[in-house]
Amino acid sequence: MTTRPPNRDRDERDEDAGAEEDPMTMRPQSSPQILERTVVGPRPPDSQTARPPSTSAFGIPSSFGPDDEEEHASDTEATTPPPPHANVQVHATEPPPTRFAHGTQEASSRSDPYGGDEEHTAAFLRSPVAPATRAYAVVHDTIYTYEHPVSLSRQIVHLAPRPLSYQTCRSHVLKVTPEPEILATTEDAFGNPITSLFIEPEHTSLKVQAETWVDITAREYPADDDTPPWEEVRGRLAYRAGRPPHPADLEASRFLFESARVRNKRELAQWTLACFPPRVPILAGVRSLMNRIHEELTFDPKATTVSTPVMAVFELKRGVCQDFAHLMLSCLRSIGLAARYVSGYLLTHPPPGRQRLVGADASHAWISVYVPDDAGGVWVDADPTNGVFPSLEHVTLGWGRDYDDVIPLRGVLLGGGDHELDIAVTVAPEADYESVFGATRSPPAAV
Repeated sequence: MTTRPPNRDRDERDEDAGAEEDPMTMRPQSSPQILERTVVGPRPPDSQTARPPSTSAFGIPSSFGPDDEEEHASDTEATTPPPPHANVQVHATEPPPTRFAHGTQEASSRSDPYGGDEEHTAAFLRSPVAPATRAYAVVHDTIYTYEHPVSLSRQIVHLAPRPLSYQTCRSHVLKVTPEPEILATTEDAFGNPITSLFIEPEHTSLKVQAETWVDITAREYPADDDTPPWEEVRGRLAYRAGRPPHPADLEASRFLFESARVRNKRELAQWTLACFPPRVPILAGVRSLMNRIHEELTFDPKATTVSTPVMAVFELKRGVCQDFAHLMLSCLRSIGLAARYVSGYLLTHPPPGRQRLVGADASHAWISVYVPDDAGGVWVDADPTNGVFPSLEHVTLGWGRDYDDVIPLRGVLLGGGDHELDIAVTVAPEADYESVFGATRSPPAAV
């Protein structure tokens, strides 16, 4: 069994999708400001309703410690207006004082903000007994610094948590400087909330801060033996002429095939079938595959980059959470099962006796597999990086076919030249809010 380094939730990845020139006309410029956008009102799960309350989720300057890395957001362009029932408040404020960590996602290595050798890892690995519901404050800061001025910029932001039966967003505030025009607040092709921005003031840096309060409820997964044999699931998802598919099966079928970062290969199928003997329940096979990846692969931020192919990861047996997720997706799809890429955050704990640092966390990636039943089907999440089925410590942003569908910030711009990227993420339990952020105001009320 491979020995894991501490804090295996961290991923050293590039949120930058590449600066592509957009041949747009120069426009009048205005002075840079922060746009604070608050959407008020409860959201039922998987709907296009407004994101819940609060005119200011935190009211704190963003100051944080050492390096951070990140991954994910949708590249689907938003073209529809906000839903009519959304109550949107927009106002510009002066930029708060900010101290950003030095270190980018483009580099495939980072220092340990807690000092290196001491263990700080997923909270669920320390606390087997936990309350049924937890509340978290999540702050995600992104700064692009450009070599030359940027004349125009169009961005798709994917940093709002998806409303789910086990996840409720109390508040989500997006702050951007320079001040943008909000073109749309909508959903992408997979139902994930996104915001489309247009920035016309000339600027040499772009700052995006997402502040979120979210409540997480413990999930109930079916027992392994209560799920159907994996061959039956494969047969149900396979195309048969003259056999209309169940709507849930049809929806799941979009996650059956190869995508930009996921491959369907005979070599992977053979490796996977060791975990899926004949007639084994699908969830038992998924658990076995998750544990095999967790045990046989080494978490190593220096081994791969954002563009490393999944087959290279399979040969190296090393990588980060994005690589682990893409490999597990490739394995499952190679034997005919539907699985999707999930992006979000994972709560971590600092070493014993050490205070939680602002900006010391990172975003995370795992997978979800389709398990059909008589009523249609359910999706069961699995985290191969940590070898667990997610519950109270995972915050979900959204899902897609692979990482490219859920990049947190993707855009095109005119000008800029080379750029540097600084990212910091903080995930703090509600009880730690004041000690982490030094704020005196209360968190938003639970929905």
